[in-house]
Order: sequence, then C-alpha cells, then structure tokens
Amino acid sequence: MRRVVCLVVSVIIVGLLSPPSRFVSAQTADIDDTWFFEQPETDGWHGIKFADRANMMDTFSYLKRAETFHGKPCESTTEGRCADSAAQEFSAILPVCANSTDVNCVVNLGVVDESGNQTAAVYSRSVPSKGPSEFVAEPAVDLPAGRSGQLWELPSAAHAAGNQYYTRVRVTGSRDAAGKFEHNSLDVGLFATKASEVSCFNPCVNRLALNRSMGSWELNGPGNGAQWSKTCVAVSESNGATATCLERKAFPSDRRFSVAVRLSQSPSGWLHGRLSSPSVSLSTSKGVVTVEISGKSVSVPVIATGMDWALLPESLKTVYAGGLWPGSRAEGGSSTSRQEVPKLDRPVANILYLPASSGKAVIEEFQAWLPVVNDQASANVSTWGMRSLSAVEMSGASECIKSEPGVAGIVTTNATAYSAGPPQFVEETGTLDYKVAGPHLSSGGGIFSGDYSLLMKSSVARCIYGFTSDPVSMSLSVVDTGGESQAVETVVSESDGWMKLSASGFTHSSPTIRAKLTQVSKTVAGASRVKVGRSITANALASSAKLPITKKSRATLSVPKSKSKVCAVRGTALIGRAKGTCRVTVSVVTGGKQKSKTLSIKIV
Repeated sequence: MRRVVCLVVSVIIVGLLSPPSRFVSAQTADIDDTWFFEQPETDGWHGIKFADRANMMDTFSYLKRAETFHGKPCESTTEGRCADSAAQEFSAILPVCANSTDVNCVVNLGVVDESGNQTAAVYSRSVPSKGPSEFVAEPAVDLPAGRSGQLWELPSAAHAAGNQYYTRVRVTGSRDAAGKFEHNSLDVGLFATKASEVSCFNPCVNRLALNRSMGSWELNGPGNGAQWSKTCVAVSESNGATATCLERKAFPSDRRFSVAVRLSQSPSGWLHGRLSSPSVSLSTSKGVVTVEISGKSVSVPVIATGMDWALLPESLKTVYAGGLWPGSRAEGGSSTSRQEVPKLDRPVANILYLPASSGKAVIEEFQAWLPVVNDQASANVSTWGMRSLSAVEMSGASECIKSEPGVAGIVTTNATAYSAGPPQFVEETGTLDYKVAGPHLSSGGGIFSGDYSLLMKSSVARCIYGFTSDPVSMSLSVVDTGGESQAVETVVSESDGWMKLSASGFTHSSPTIRAKLTQVSKTVAGASRVKVGRSITANALASSAKLPITKKSRATLSVPKSKSKVCAVRGTALIGRAKGTCRVTVSVVTGGKQKSKTLSIKIV
C-alpha cells in the first residue's frame, strides 16, 4: 500500500460536541486519545472516513506564484518563480508576537476561569524550528511572515499526557498586478499534544518534494511516514532515522481556552467553529485588528469503516460503481493514485472515500453509511478551532452576509456533517435553517448529544429579515427528519450588536436547526414591507429609519446595483419589482447637513 507521510496522517480534526465526562468507566468511555484509522491493503477493500480534515498544504507555510497546480514555493515576492509574476498566493502559519507592535502574529494562548480571569501559557518553541518553505514578512505589500506552529506549556490546563499544547494559526491570501496582498481566510487551531520519538521507514527529512502524479510540490517529512500508528500534529527536525512527533492527545473537558491573534486585515464573511460556548471578539486600533477566540474543547464523532466490495450494500454499490458520490473525493490504495480512482475496477480496487464535512451531498452520503456502522461513531475526537468558510461554501449565502465588510456571523456545531455556508433563510417558515448530521450513538455506546451555536451581527440579521432597528424576539428549535420538534435546551440573547442563539441536548442523525426572529414594528406602518408593483415614499422610509425630517428637508433614496431586480427608485419613492429583500439607503439633507441610513425592505 502507498505509505503516507506523518504529516498527512496528522492533519487534525477540529470538532465540536458536548464532551464526554473525564471520569466515565473504561467500558463506556468514548474513543479519543491518539485515535487513528489505518486503511487496509486488501484488494477490493472499500472504505469511508467522515472527519474534518485539512489539506496537507495547510500544515506549513508557503509563498508561490498563482497557478492551477502547487508550484514550487518562493523565498520572497521577487525571487525564484515569483520573480516574473505579480500574481502570487501565500499560506502563512503566523509566528508568536515578539512585542506589542508586531502584527500578523499570535498574541497569546491561555485558559479563562468562570470569572473571566486568564492564565497565560508559556511559549516553548516553534515546531519544526524552521519549516521547509518559510518566508519573511513584507509589510509594504501586506505579506505576513510564514513560519511554523508553536509549542506551549500550560500547567493550569493539564491533560492526561502532560501540559503541552500546539497552536497553528494560518492566514491565506493572494496578490495581483495591483500590488498588495488581500487576506482571504483565517484558520485558528489548538491541539493538546505530547512529544514522542518516532521511527521513520526511510531517513527522516523535512523538505519539499515533487509529487509527480499530482504535478505539484508537497511536504515530504519525515520520510515515507513516521511510525504508522501515530497521529502527529507536527514533526520536528530529525536525526536521520527518528524524529519528534507532537502526538495528538485528548483535551481536558473542563477548561475554557483562549487564543488571541493580531492581524493587519480583519477576517470577513462567515466563521465556522468547533467549540463549546464560543465567544469571539474583534477590536480595531490604528488599523490593527485583534481577534480573540475562546471556548471549551469539544468532541466530534468520526466514522471510519470499510469492507470488501462484495459485502457493500447494493444501495452504496449503485452509486460507487459509477465513480464517486457527488461532490465527494477518495484516495486509491496500493499503487493507485487519487486521479485514477474514478476509473478503477471497483471489485478489485482498494479505495478510501474521503468526503468533505459540509454540503447537502455529504450529508446524504453520511446517511447512506449510517446503517453500515449501526448508527454509531468510530471515535469521538476532542478538538478546538475556528476557520473562515471557503468561497465555495459561501456561494449560496445571502447578499446581506456577502456585503458585510467584516465578520457577519459564526456557527459552531458538533455534527460530523453540516450545511455548507451560513444558515439559509426559508421564506415559507421565516426561519434561518441549518442542517446537521451525526450518528445517534457515540463511540462508547452512549447517546450522542448535539450542540449548536449561532452568533450573527444584529444588523445582518435585520437585513435578512427586512426588519427595522426596533427590538426583535428570537427562538431556536430542532426539528427531526419526521418534522417533529425535539425538546432541547435553548439560550437566546442580543447584546453589543450581536444576536446569540444556542441549542444543546438534541439527538441525531440529521435534524434541522431553525432560528426564528420576530419583530412587532413600532415605526410607520408598511415601512418594512412593500408589495410587488407598489411603492413607498422617501419621507416614509426616512421616518422608518428614524432620521430627523422637517418641511425644509430633502429625502433621497439609492439602491445598490445588486438589488435592482428586486426594487428600484422612481423619483422620490421606492417601488417593489420582485419578491425578495431590498436594501435601500435613505439620505436626508437638512440645512446643508446630510444623514443617511440603510434599511432592509421585504418585497412581498
């Protein structure tokens, strides 16, 4: 079977669930600590692994010219293959801040007690001390430094194997001919670890090597794989035959961790977290953004299983005989490469299917495999992290979310599979729906308990619903596949410009979580809803927006081009053209002074 390097094995799951008790008996304890699934080499074996996983390229820093494949990294924006192209991309593992003026760096790691007091971890070293393709910062074009992740000691949050933790905070971005880099994603990962020595099948190296089958440059280290049974978060420099593996360990379930990062550009769009009781704060001072994320470590159920092709249920054979499940991916075993998987002869091929974690097709594939594993997880891996959603995941998001300049909202869920993108507004029910999927039973045989949190900017939520700034009421419900609502514990609140809704204690396998906002408007009747073909005056909208207006005032309206099919300005009135949400900016000029406000109007 094709061996995989240790860092491929170690791309760690970042998950969320109400974690199992640390004091359950061994007979009923969930499988967690250093869990790893090994793909058999048997011909005809077909398996599946449902787990959060990152790309191998996410585990180290690189700067390269923008191409369709992973080009050889550059040492700077003006050297190597980047010298003749201003179209460049980077993936930077941020270093620790050396002083209070450093930007694009990790400020600290710590634990927070119930009173909000934080105990800081002690920074130990970078692992590895120098990555295979590190690069220096270039502030003139807003390029962060690309380094390695950090090992810390945190005695106040000791886990069963010690007190070591590893942070890997990654920022990605791209540059075009215009000059500066635009940062497009943030990925914050924290891992409980223990350093252990591992043997290598070949001499241990940390270097970049050409993957000829993929036509790309990838990390090769150490050798062809460090000690096959280990799960390495990171690997240090080696002595040629062995290397130090930062082995993934289980988190303590009763500690609230906090990671702070200082950035030159604010994250934007939507964040997805694997945290319990999450809290995220963003503050800006002199153009520098500080992001602080806190929450308890939690556990996500993983399903990994397989069998001979002949033993697969016919329902699965029907799909896989024609290739992959829609939107899925796979790796071939033995001598097969992943490019060849769709062409392989299924009865004799060795294949491990590797679905993503989000999307409708993934949830459907997950549900198809649940009967095979008796609706029970293979492991429940405790983890901690938060990331930006990709452009693909954001493709179906509301325009109210896409047009928000900063972070519009955050979802955390402990489900194995979940909806792609932010919750979707459903006109018929007036709810923000989010679908999740997980096994009914945990790996220890207990009932898997769901956990979900939605944090959304109040202005974004009002935009989606077409509400004014008047108060709203919020509710959250969990509806199972039969349409029945589950009895769950919910918490809703609104403060500091954010709406926060959470639900816990629900069961799976694939319920829908529904958030609903309701507003009894105290403003001008009809100001928040307009029928198709009808209109509302600028003065009425100004009154709805609570903009001061007198007989000497002049009110004007403007609608963004993206909303022109839904609504339009006709003189001093707004007319509804098609059902949907219209964003209109009302400006009132009085005595030479102008005040403006943007409203969301439902066209019905």
